[in-house]
Amino acid sequence: MLKRGRARVKYVYDWFADEGLAGAEWLVLGKGPSFSLRERFDLRSFRTISLNHVVEKQAVDVAHIIDLDVVDDCQGSLEDNAQWLLMPFHPHVYCRASELSLPDIIPTLPVLQRFSERGRLIWYDLHTGKQHGSHPAARGTFSASVVVRLLGQLGVKSVRTLGVDGGSNYSQQFQYLNEKTLLVNGHSSFDVQFKEISETREKYGMSYEKLVEPIRIFVGCDDSQMVAGKVLEYSIRKHTNHPVEVFFMRNMPVPPPKAKKNRPGTGFSFNRFLIPKLAGYRGKAIYLDADMLVFEDIEKLWNIPMDGKKVLCSSQTEIPKGWEGGKNNDLGPGRYWTPGRQMSVMLMDCDRLDWDIDEIVKGLDDEKYSYKELMAKFCILDEEDIGDTIPNEWNCLEWFEEGRSCLVHFTVVPTQPWKNDRNEHLGEVWTNAYKEAVAAGAVPMELIQELVDGKHIKPSLLELAKEVAPKENKTETPVRDHRQGTDEASELRRMLWDTMISDYTHRRELSRISSSVGWTLENNLIRRPFNFSLRVARAGARRIRHLVKG
Repeated sequence: MLKRGRARVKYVYDWFADEGLAGAEWLVLGKGPSFSLRERFDLRSFRTISLNHVVEKQAVDVAHIIDLDVVDDCQGSLEDNAQWLLMPFHPHVYCRASELSLPDIIPTLPVLQRFSERGRLIWYDLHTGKQHGSHPAARGTFSASVVVRLLGQLGVKSVRTLGVDGGSNYSQQFQYLNEKTLLVNGHSSFDVQFKEISETREKYGMSYEKLVEPIRIFVGCDDSQMVAGKVLEYSIRKHTNHPVEVFFMRNMPVPPPKAKKNRPGTGFSFNRFLIPKLAGYRGKAIYLDADMLVFEDIEKLWNIPMDGKKVLCSSQTEIPKGWEGGKNNDLGPGRYWTPGRQMSVMLMDCDRLDWDIDEIVKGLDDEKYSYKELMAKFCILDEEDIGDTIPNEWNCLEWFEEGRSCLVHFTVVPTQPWKNDRNEHLGEVWTNAYKEAVAAGAVPMELIQELVDGKHIKPSLLELAKEVAPKENKTETPVRDHRQGTDEASELRRMLWDTMISDYTHRRELSRISSSVGWTLENNLIRRPFNFSLRVARAGARRIRHLVKG
């Protein structure tokens, strides 16, 4: 137990040992979309730890908070919803690392005082501050990866997460925090945390899983379609609370068929046959083309019963707008669009698909089947293995109807809205989705610039992005939260923290200046010349005595 005055804080390693917590299965609760699915589960079987504002919505064993201002926000919920409060020894303030220590800051927050008095305020070393404990500091880009890392260091072997999702969205229950905390650390999405969590899992031999199995979506595309692909991904995440994993299949190792007549219509047409292998031949997967937008919860597509089939698709006979009379079909009638099964949206049972892309292409080369038979009829499967049960609303070929269309497919390549302004009936639909995705930070500006420079998308998209993209915060300190209901005491606390941080900053700067060569010379040659001269004379005398003795 660390004591400073009346403040008492306990080191996390001592606390974990005293409470015997290493053997428990832990559930980390974040603010991501899947947080809203928690009612589906009995959380009582886990030791629970919340991240930041989650404690306002959910009772937990441990509330983990890095920032002092978040503690201030959650004062009304912390004592009711958390048994322990876990914080770094040097908490952040306004999403920035500081030199304030937890014991020093306790007197400024009544809720910290009360947790401290009950011996329920726990500290650990975070990599952004000076280390005080005897164990390594926890590291991570986001709170989730920090907590999973810390649990691994503490010897926990089983961790589950809920609300720890990729993408760039919070759950609807935390939308009020969008302007204040969403990705304020400068990252464009939360995806980087999964690489860090994976490294932690391997390092500490930890079992890690998301409580809700992610929907795996494989998108066929090439580099030129990545802006459209990013807008598609945003539209998927926007409409679902279910965690999703989106894989863009670019530049995949697919051997080209020998005969020109069997060459794929696009550079990624054959990529869909790689999905079972990429999925480890287990579980389900969804295949989509990049030139699509989603307007409904993708979980509804995911949950369509397979009924013993290996692949599900839609079946359509009406010629899409723009394809009448073979228009926009440079390689001959029926080469790209053929009435019947549409395999551009598929639900796949990867456990039962043993596809090998080399064998599939060899079948074309050996003339066992044609390109049309492969792509339109999926002849590599038996007829009874394919179900045409995906509703056409999940593959709206060149049409959109508000409240009815679940997925829109922009099939006419020459009029795709990201290329030019020729698509009069669907151009506005895609442009609105694009603006929303850019405003949410889901489409990197560098990517837009790259594809404009490469003449893959129309130049006006860059200008539009500059108008709607989130503005970078150029100030040294993130914008404070002045939500309705903030009381005078909170404002005074935040003024005090500002003063303390300023004091630390000034003292650090003075220390840096006083240790510099320039300051030392000025101090010794100008401010204290006599003492300096005396020291030089004494040093010279010592040198002479040494030489004489020698």
